[in-house]
Amino acid sequence: MADIKFWEVLTYNFQLEQTWLLSWSLQSLRSANSTPASRHAAQLGVMPQEGKYMNETIMLRPVTIEDADILLEWRNDPVTRKASHNTDEVERDDHISWLSRTLGNPDRRLYVAEENGDPIGTVRADFSDGVWELSWTVSPKARGRGVAKRMVAVLASKISEPIRAEVKTGNIASARIAEHAGMVFERETDGVLHYKRAALG
Repeated sequence: MADIKFWEVLTYNFQLEQTWLLSWSLQSLRSANSTPASRHAAQLGVMPQEGKYMNETIMLRPVTIEDADILLEWRNDPVTRKASHNTDEVERDDHISWLSRTLGNPDRRLYVAEENGDPIGTVRADFSDGVWELSWTVSPKARGRGVAKRMVAVLASKISEPIRAEVKTGNIASARIAEHAGMVFERETDGVLHYKRAALG
């Protein structure tokens, strides 16, 4: 087991003619061998309202092992696979093994995004060399509604360290998601577009 466990609930509220209020609660048990990620908890923040997100609620909650089946379904969706670095279909045993390791990895944060109680996608943050790399998947049932932009922006806004993302060339939708989260295009290498945002503040 990892030395540190995180219990986090990230709630994002969109309300008409009110300021967005995002409540982030974090509890952590630290040890002498704590990792860089464990020392970089996001802080409570308030963001300005944007009209297109009015009257909606998105919640990012930590993934559990009970989410394994729905995550696998989203991962093996043909559209998702086409946009992924690894386009192979993932076997269930391999997926369970990966998810178990992820849940014990303090340098990785994995969330399920919910809208009105319905799961709509997942967003992940991996910490390495002082930078969080973000990646995301949208439920096939939730595509075309702009939910990816919103759920990625929620997490990006709560990370003060630099963030980055890799997008396959030609994936215009994901490129726009990265830009919406504040990242800017840096370079293209081997069919991959690299986006990055500097540290906040």
